Amino acid sequence: MRNSASFRVDVTPVKRIGCFTMVGIGLLVLIVIGLVIKGGKETKRDNTETPTVPMPSIVVAETAPGETAAPAKPQKIFLGEHVAAYKKYSAQEYNPQIGSYFTMGGTPFYRGLTLSSRSDGCYAYYNLGAYGFHTMKGQVGCLDKMDTKAQGTLSFYGDDVLLKQIELRSDKLPTNFEIDITEINQLRINCVSIDNGRFALAGLADVIFE
Repeated sequence: MRNSASFRVDVTPVKRIGCFTMVGIGLLVLIVIGLVIKGGKETKRDNTETPTVPMPSIVVAETAPGETAAPAKPQKIFLGEHVAAYKKYSAQEYNPQIGSYFTMGGTPFYRGLTLSSRSDGCYAYYNLGAYGFHTMKGQVGCLDKMDTKAQGTLSFYGDDVLLKQIELRSDKLPTNFEIDITEINQLRINCVSIDNGRFALAGLADVIFE
């Protein structure tokens, strides 16, 4: 009778190989899962929209190295903002950067010129020789704070020649005006009161040079 122990097979190596196989498969699964997660993150990142950068409102001219681009020309040239008086008396200019305003007909205006005839020689002088403008246009009227019985005139002179004269009466609403200033070098604007003891207060609003 054979000893039963002689027929036993040592399966320990087989078990060890099986364990190593299971560990290897587990590591492979973990690696595959990691790659899938990483790929998902990259795909999500690639699908993210690139934020847009707003373009500047003013396009600067291209320049060669060492050159400086000329400042962009504004679309509209305003009195008191882009063209300023080189000499004035009893006159005040307005523009949005200042923040103050004047009113005519109950409407506030942030651009323009006001003249007060309370003092002698109420005027504003402009040098237009370098611009080559052809027309000057905007609104003209009396300031709301002008006395109801005050009257006067607002005059425009080009190179000492009268171009236009406007009657000032506080009971009138501001009106549009347009003046031909072709080939005019010096523009002078002045306000005069009718001698009745009250002072005319004139306003020029949103005046454009073209």
